[in-house]
Amino acid sequence: MRINLGEQAQIGIASASISDIGEFTMTIRGYAGWNYRIEISDDLVNWTLLREVQSAGAVTEFRDTELPGELNKFYRAIRK
Repeated sequence: MRINLGEQAQIGIASASISDIGEFTMTIRGYAGWNYRIEISDDLVNWTLLREVQSAGAVTEFRDTELPGELNKFYRAIRK
């Protein structure tokens, strides 16, 4: 997991977990109205946009219910 903080952003990962069935959940701390790009990678070099989410409050939950097909699946949240 990687967070791109930028110059003014004060975001952070409040929690991250994987359920018994393989669903990934990440809670992002930030501010209401912020938009985040959630990106995935299998090698930490090439990143693909998975989803864009908008924060409705100080904490935003992101859930990936797609079970990983590869051995490594990395996530990062970037403030837009």
